[in-house]
Amino acid sequence: MAEIMKCTFREMLKKKVLLLILGLTAIFLILFGIGLRETFRFQTPQIELEPLMVMVATTQLVSIGLYFASFIIALMVVVASAGTLAGDIESGVMQAVLVKPLKRWEVVVGKFLGIGLMITGYSAFLFFAIIGLSLAMGARIPFSASNLLLGYLLFLLGPLLLLAVTLWGSSRFSTLNASILAVMLY
Repeated sequence: MAEIMKCTFREMLKKKVLLLILGLTAIFLILFGIGLRETFRFQTPQIELEPLMVMVATTQLVSIGLYFASFIIALMVVVASAGTLAGDIESGVMQAVLVKPLKRWEVVVGKFLGIGLMITGYSAFLFFAIIGLSLAMGARIPFSASNLLLGYLLFLLGPLLLLAVTLWGSSRFSTLNASILAVMLY
């Protein structure tokens, strides 16, 4: 199972679409940072804005950032996992893999863990980059570290559930149908 997980992780790193997603992420973080800078530009020691106004702006901007980040992550999950089992079944690779002393569930769990680890790392980077950018640009986030960790775990729950359903769909349907199922679910 660990070998399947490593192979899946390497396969995901070789996909060209993931480079597109990383490019979209960079563009999003740059634009999000510029938007935050412009929003909090007037927050200087000489000009103190109303604390409630700053808190409302902060929560709205962080919510918008996390919403768009969840969209990027969902796109990454669908791209990474929709064809992973269906593509192997259609091309005949799965027949060669299952000849070895591997159980089917080990292959599926290995693929889930490989893609899941990549999604977990990417989600952590994106979640904490949005929070860090917000704090660096002057946002006042009234959360403790434990609340941020709980928020990240809840933020991660959606992509992992989407991954599980997409892998299930990939084992039952073709790549296109599994992709449509995952996008409709999201």
